[in-house]
Amino acid sequence: MAVDLKLLEEELTTLTVEERLQLAKWLVDSVLREPRVLSTDAVVDREAEAFRRLHPTLLRNYPGEFVAIQNGVMVDRDPDQVALYLRVKKQFPSEFVWIAPVGESPEETYHIRSPRLVRE
Repeated sequence: MAVDLKLLEEELTTLTVEERLQLAKWLVDSVLREPRVLSTDAVVDREAEAFRRLHPTLLRNYPGEFVAIQNGVMVDRDPDQVALYLRVKKQFPSEFVWIAPVGESPEETYHIRSPRLVRE
């Protein structure tokens, strides 16, 4: 629904202070009643935590495979990460899905080697 803000502003000037306060309260209440969508960060955190929580069972049942976690549950698995991604993207086209390898640890550790400079 498109709202002409200029027109709305003009209409609001005709209201008393009490009427504007009642309107503001109604707007806030109506927004708070709407279902909320989690922020992307919150969704990622939720799915990462679910993966960590499920990891012992996943390691026992699907070692070396990739798993897809959505809404806190495993929704698919495959040894082929690309095949899993394509299926998950088709099934959940606009939702975040955590895809991760099931290894010994739920957290991947990266070792980065760097050269040491020796000065003479």
